[in-house]
Amino acid sequence: MRTNAAAADSARTERASVFDLELVPPWLASLVIHMCLTLVLGLLVQRAVTEPGLDITLSNGGDMGLSEFDAGGGGSGDPLAESIGLPAIDDPLTAAKAAAAVPLEGIIEESVDGIATGEAPEYAFAEEAASLFAASTAKAGSVGEGGTGSGSGGGDGAGVGTGRGDGRGPGQAITSMFGLAGEGGDFVYVFDRSDSMNYVYTLEADDAIMTTVTPLEAAKNELSRSLGDLKADCRFQVVFYNDSAVAFGNSSELFAATPSNITRVREFINNMAAEMGTNHLSGLEQAIKTKPQVIFVLTDAEEKDDPSFEVIRALALQCKRAKIKINIVHFCSQARSDSTLRQLARLTKGQHRFITLRELAIAKLKSKYRSNPRAAREAISALD
Repeated sequence: MRTNAAAADSARTERASVFDLELVPPWLASLVIHMCLTLVLGLLVQRAVTEPGLDITLSNGGDMGLSEFDAGGGGSGDPLAESIGLPAIDDPLTAAKAAAAVPLEGIIEESVDGIATGEAPEYAFAEEAASLFAASTAKAGSVGEGGTGSGSGGGDGAGVGTGRGDGRGPGQAITSMFGLAGEGGDFVYVFDRSDSMNYVYTLEADDAIMTTVTPLEAAKNELSRSLGDLKADCRFQVVFYNDSAVAFGNSSELFAATPSNITRVREFINNMAAEMGTNHLSGLEQAIKTKPQVIFVLTDAEEKDDPSFEVIRALALQCKRAKIKINIVHFCSQARSDSTLRQLARLTKGQHRFITLRELAIAKLKSKYRSNPRAAREAISALD
């Protein structure tokens, strides 16, 4: 009897188990399976690896990082640039076609990343920095990353840590180089000192020499003036480069812009000689290592000295990580559209400007007659 009862119980259990599975509606089974798949997919997406500190989302609207400016056309793209949120480098062929269609004579400044820098006042390179900065950001509707409000400020603030405080803390300044303005607390000036910076340009009128100027002379004067815009609790570094780089104080650190340090660095600038060739990378790499907010670059380099597009991408990536803007002043005989340095400025949300040696000479001539406007007008009219 017990054996028969046990067998009956086993049979009932087996039938109940089969009966329970058969009672599960198909829609419920499908729902459970899809929920499990959704959960697994969500976990996989959450574990996707992204590089820390980089915004990989490209947006033409609200993205305050680098925006895409080469969205059209077919062909192969730039996977590296797309993966880190950098726009693609302008195609050299496209740039050449644009150069053929639009004459560059007289064009010394362009709009960068949708921020219209405007045409700089003729001959007036040392304009008030605050006015220049306001003009260059008017269309953007803001004053850039160093704006007012709660957030990061240059120098020491009320919060904890260097450069972090409540609102615009001490150490914020606006300065400029030849009409290109920058705002921040930390600035690095990177200046070309190759032999070509010694070239003497002669401005003549009616077979008479009106004035002469060298790129090195103009660069030193403007650099000294720009340093004077900095507050004492701002920080700076000055790097001169030819085939190699040399920094103020033989240091890769930033110096407080105190009166004594400004006096010392001006002596360093005045004693700097120009010689040998041009290696932009030596100066740029040293400047980026200091992680300033703004880098001013000045050069008179030719096309043969231009960094490759690959080097430009690598430098731009370093600047995006460190939130560095690069403004570039380019002395030249004639502006050229194929300079890769234009791309470096654009990729870092900075500005690029060509200035001809003739313009430098006219600026010097006007400065000479600053106290006598009539004589200045007569001297300049004689050039036409």
